[in-house]
Parts: sequence; C-alpha cells; structure tokens
Amino acid sequence: MNTVTKVIGVAALVAIVVWGVNAAKKAIADFQFDIVAYGKPTLSGMMLTVPLQIKFNNPTPLPISIDKFVADVYIDKNNVFVPGARIDQPISIPPGESTQWAFPVLNLPGIFGGNAAETAIFLSKIIATKTIKLRSDLNAVYKGISLPSQSFTNTVNIA
Repeated sequence: MNTVTKVIGVAALVAIVVWGVNAAKKAIADFQFDIVAYGKPTLSGMMLTVPLQIKFNNPTPLPISIDKFVADVYIDKNNVFVPGARIDQPISIPPGESTQWAFPVLNLPGIFGGNAAETAIFLSKIIATKTIKLRSDLNAVYKGISLPSQSFTNTVNIA
C-alpha cells in the first residue's frame, strides 16, 4: 500500500470516529426525562408508596442502558422538604418516547425519626386533608456522564 492510500485510509478512519463521537454527544444532549405525574399513593400501615410516572425521550434508534438512575422523593414536613425515599438502579430506555413507572416507598416513622406522636399527627393531617405535598429529583448517569437533573413538585391527592 502506498503512502497516499495509507494517509487517505487514516483520514477516513479519523473522520468516522469524530462523526461517531459527535453523534453520541448529540444523542446524549437530546436525551430527556421528566416526571409527568405522581400516581395514586397507597398507604399500608406506616408505609406510603407514591408511583412516579416518568417520560423518557431516547433520540437514538437503539435502547440506552442508563448506568445509574436515581429518584429522590422528598415529603413536605412543616413546610420543609425532607428526604422520604430513594430509588437507585440501572434502567434500560427503549428508542423514541416511552413512559415508565417507579414505585418509591416512604417509611413514615423513619422520616419522623421514630417519633410516634409526630408520625401520628402527620398521618392524621394527611388523612384529614387527603393530600400530601411531594418533590422528586431525578438524576441519570450514562457511561460516567451525569445528565441534567430534573425536579418535580406537586400536591398529591390520596383520596
């Protein structure tokens, strides 16, 4: 193989690699996820399960395996959001738009430090108003790259 052919071959290979890297960066930048809504919570004893409906937009023609998908759920305790639950797991996102559900479970006595009186007062307030105010923060890590996080706050009816 002569020198000109080798140079052309290397240049073509470099162009393909650069194109691939740029396409991957664009796909990561265009990847989106948002909480669409909270589903109907269920209270079982002192455990509150709050479904999160999450919408994904995967602009690639292939599924994306997210290394780490974290959903932190905070509960409004006397006008201050305190940690309530965390989901931390890998997740596979199909091509295009899709909706998936996550089901974090809030341990109410744990949120109130095991204080039975405070937990009972909080539960009675939830039962009386039939609502609970929540905030959720979503974070995703793909191939070591942390994607922009998303936040969602809403008052949820538990009636």
